[in-house]
Formats: sequence, structure tokens, C-alpha cells
Amino acid sequence: MIGSDLDGVIAANSLNPKDYRPYRLHEFFAKCSPTGYAERFWRYIITGRKECYRKVTERWLHEHDVDYGQLIMFPNKVPKNYRNLAVYKADKINDLGVDVYYEDDLRIVEFLREHCLEAEIIFV
Repeated sequence: MIGSDLDGVIAANSLNPKDYRPYRLHEFFAKCSPTGYAERFWRYIITGRKECYRKVTERWLHEHDVDYGQLIMFPNKVPKNYRNLAVYKADKINDLGVDVYYEDDLRIVEFLREHCLEAEIIFV
């Protein structure tokens, strides 16, 4: 089974997310462009986007014809930082039995390679 991160792999945005306050992140996420990876089938998309952005994310995936099985989003109540995100993704990859996972953040790639021994982690 193949999985991927969303932002930086399937979706790209040249805008700086730090310029967007949380209430405007919906707008930032909606302005993403699909990458070449958007044309593949993804059994799992495991993203660091918080659950509260599910509607805008699903709408974007639908509008750009991204074919996927399940969208797994970061919980709203968990503080989002590198460590929490890396642990969350590792747990999901291991629990779901993901064989190959694409990630664009090198720090997370290194963490996943150490903690997801059954999966091939590909740095994009």
C-alpha cells in the first residue's frame, strides 16, 4: 500500500503559509497547485493539515482529480510541532501497513526511516 504526505508532495503552494493567520489557512490551502504526484493513486494521504481543514482539503483533492483511498489528518487538539507530527505519521504508517510513503520534510523522513522499518520512506 502506498501513502503520501499532501503539502509539498501532492500539493504545492508558492505562497508563504506564515503570511496566513489560522483563520485564513483555508484560503492558503485552496490556492495550492497539484504536482505531478497528484496524478497517482494514493491508498493513504497522511497529512499534517489539521482535521479542521478537512472540507477545504477534500474539495481541493476533488477539484484536482486526486485519486485516493483515505485522507488521514492531524488531530485538532494535538499541538502541531515537528516531533508530534513525526510520531503521528509514524504511528499511522505502521498501523496501516503502508509499504511506501512519500514525504518532503527531510527531518520527518529521517524520523520515519528510524521508526517505520517495514516501509520504504521516499524523500521528495
